[in-house]
Amino acid sequence: MKNVNTFGIQFVIRKHRIKDGEAPIYARITVNTNRCEISVKRRIHTDNWNNGKGMAKGKNPEISKLNSYLEQVRSQLTNYYQELVINKQALTADAIKNKFLGVENQNKR
Repeated sequence: MKNVNTFGIQFVIRKHRIKDGEAPIYARITVNTNRCEISVKRRIHTDNWNNGKGMAKGKNPEISKLNSYLEQVRSQLTNYYQELVINKQALTADAIKNKFLGVENQNKR
């Protein structure tokens, strides 16, 4: 029987880190119930965030640009996941995070 991996990406905000009414946005990567988070280096006013959809709500150009950026991040993370699967490498949330951050070749201590 083949190993079946679960994989998901959610965008979440950290309400406890609000500064000037804006909260930082994080990408949460989940692989087989293990997860890690990466800051996407963007902030949003909490009133403009849709928790259910994990994206900004609204139609103005700034919101559209942010949602487009979040989809690019999701696409990159998904590509890294697929790359690990194809190359039969260790498949963990941290491995995907490290590829995204460009630290894939560092040795673990």
